[in-house]
Amino acid sequence: MRELAAGPPRLDLSAARSEENSTENVKRHGASSHAEGGPAEIHAERRYPLKCKYPDCSRNERRDGWCIFHLPRKGPLEANEFSEQVMRVMFGSNEDPDVGEINMRGFIFPGPSFSLQGFQFKKTINLGYAVFEGTANFIRAGFLRHVSFDGATFCEGAWFRRLVFSGHASFEDTTFSGGTSFDVATFSNGGSFDRATFCDLSWFDRATFMGNLSFYTTMFAFDASFSRATFAGVTSFRQATFSGDTSFENATFSRGTYFNRARFARNTSFRGATFSDPISFCETRFSGSSSFRETTFSKMASFSRASFSLAVSFEEATFSARRWFNDVKFLGSVYPSGLALE
Repeated sequence: MRELAAGPPRLDLSAARSEENSTENVKRHGASSHAEGGPAEIHAERRYPLKCKYPDCSRNERRDGWCIFHLPRKGPLEANEFSEQVMRVMFGSNEDPDVGEINMRGFIFPGPSFSLQGFQFKKTINLGYAVFEGTANFIRAGFLRHVSFDGATFCEGAWFRRLVFSGHASFEDTTFSGGTSFDVATFSNGGSFDRATFCDLSWFDRATFMGNLSFYTTMFAFDASFSRATFAGVTSFRQATFSGDTSFENATFSRGTYFNRARFARNTSFRGATFSDPISFCETRFSGSSSFRETTFSKMASFSRASFSLAVSFEEATFSARRWFNDVKFLGSVYPSGLALE
């Protein structure tokens, strides 16, 4: 049998106490008492959580440098956490008298859907550059103040049916990748869709635009419908592109309206529309068949330098003031054949 030593090896307790005291000093005093890169730096990182790297976001990091709101590719648990947290932000801020704006800029809303159906936003809302990875449902919701979706991306369907925008609504540079509906929506204080892109079907049927409205250089990649819509303010579709079939049938335009240099790639109908103020289609290109049948032009109507590649109908249209068709190119049939072009 192996002979045991006189006793167990003696521990150097002084060294252990020294290390313990050193660790305690780090916890109490941080990195100041140690060289850069030492243990204090590690403890400091643990004591002070990293912040989200999204610009101007001061929230704590959740994963990979992002907070839960700006985190891309959320897992199922993270998606649930996001839903709980974003509801707290919206409901809490909505009722807080000290909050003027609910800032959700750049938030990434995970799929498969996100619904705020019927929710009434009392504050100014900033959803600029937000990403909705699934279907976004705002049916019958209300925005009582200014709302911005500038630069936002809707990856699936976006539903704004019967929604009321009481303040100005801005969708500049917004991308709608799926079908989009603003049917029977009300824009009480104007709106802007400048440079927006509609990649799928878009509906604005029976929508009401009370203030000035702009669709400058907006891209409609598929069919677009504004049937029976009401445009009460100055309306601009300057340089807009309509790549699918387009309908403004029975729409009402009460103030000056401008389609200058717009492009209609397929069939276009303004049948039964009413223009109560001057209307301009200067340099507008109609590549498909076009219909202005039963359209009412109460003030000046200008089609100067417009071009019609296929048949166009002005049958039963009413021109109550001066009409301009100078330098128009009719490459197809014109109905009625006896239309006087001045």
